Amino acid sequence: MKKSLAVIFGMLLLLCVSCTKVDKFTTDIRYGISFSSDTIAFDTVFTSAGSSTKRVSVYNSSKYSLRLKAYLAGGEQSPFRLNADGESGTVFDDLAIWPNDSLSVFVSVTIDPRDSDLPFFVQDSVIFALESGGEYKLLLTAFGQDAVILRCVEFSSDTTLSAARPYIVFDSLCIGSGARLTINPGARLCFHKDAFIKCNGAINASGTADSVICFSTDRLDEIYNGLKFRLLPGMWGGIRLENVTDTCLFGFCNIQGAETAISNVADSLSAPFLSLKLDCSVIHNNSDYCVFTRNADVLIRNCQVTNAAENCLHVERSGKVVSEQSTFANFYPFASCGSAVLVDSTDECSFTGCIITGMSNNELSVTSGSNVSLGNTLAMVRDTAVLALASDCVFETADSGKSQDKNFRNIDHINFVYNFELNPESPAVGLVKIPLSDCDLKGRPRYTGAWAPSSAGCYEYTNE
Repeated sequence: MKKSLAVIFGMLLLLCVSCTKVDKFTTDIRYGISFSSDTIAFDTVFTSAGSSTKRVSVYNSSKYSLRLKAYLAGGEQSPFRLNADGESGTVFDDLAIWPNDSLSVFVSVTIDPRDSDLPFFVQDSVIFALESGGEYKLLLTAFGQDAVILRCVEFSSDTTLSAARPYIVFDSLCIGSGARLTINPGARLCFHKDAFIKCNGAINASGTADSVICFSTDRLDEIYNGLKFRLLPGMWGGIRLENVTDTCLFGFCNIQGAETAISNVADSLSAPFLSLKLDCSVIHNNSDYCVFTRNADVLIRNCQVTNAAENCLHVERSGKVVSEQSTFANFYPFASCGSAVLVDSTDECSFTGCIITGMSNNELSVTSGSNVSLGNTLAMVRDTAVLALASDCVFETADSGKSQDKNFRNIDHINFVYNFELNPESPAVGLVKIPLSDCDLKGRPRYTGAWAPSSAGCYEYTNE
């Protein structure tokens, strides 16, 4: 009996406390709310695709409870949607925030197509109306972008992709044997999770220094606190070249965030042509390889091939692979990684005017049966057989104070920001006696004066 009375007394006490809390709602205009941010801004959102969800906190810093209504000013026609107190909608009539407490409101946006090549701006606001008559406004903004959807598409004849609107690739984009896909300067190909390009024909992706062709994830939003999905590896399936029928060219392209960015594989080393040519391109931050090639002849010139969980460049059972004034650097931040370059059972693999470096003390791995030569190259290498075949090279040591990440402007593992432009103290500056090309990856001239030496790697040193 005593236990029952104690339980009843406890319940009555809780009820009294609860009633007391409710009884302290105020309609005094002096007491209001504040926000964790006065604007919720979304980056570019592809039309019809929908955005991620963002959260804003609504604070009540007073000693009284507040009752309020929240609604979208644009009503049902608004592209934005809200979730508050566990409910989704555009209008919330009876919300409460207790003293010194907060309410979380979640916002998302889905923008209808407008048949526009250019991004367009949309906005709305959330109105919070208190019982006291006070009103507070939270601004919502986003940029919409119409895009061309490619889902399980196969091109069996020559096709051109323009730069007018971005392309979103779902599942796969295939180029049949004998067909050529031409990608115009400035085009953007955005890939959904696990989507990939498979090419049995040929690709001509020739951008310019001012109109780079981009291959990346279709996630344009943030994970948290300014960290964008596009900075992460493994977000899409990459470009798979398989027994191609002609040279695949990637010039002034930016390919990043894939599993293996470019896989170039043939059944045998029998093609009478160069199967892959990379020129003035960035291949960066991939969860397997940046470039993987087997049974193929390849030319890499003025390229930044950086950050991979395995190798930045993996050459296997290939014929002739030539790299000129390119940067191979592995500072992959998400896990332990392989060497920047691995060469396995390859007839001829040369690096002239290159940088081969990374976090380990040996960034060029060579298996027996491979013929590798280095000239005018800065490298972190320990293989004595490779060292014997080097000419006019500089070999790094970890304790020199000018090696590895010290060569570059910014290697930031915290914010995943990497700038592989050269520092003035880098031994790569002026290492190449005769430039191998007219311009660097950014289109800047390699020739700076009569008989003036050039920098190793993809970027010509400049004090800008």
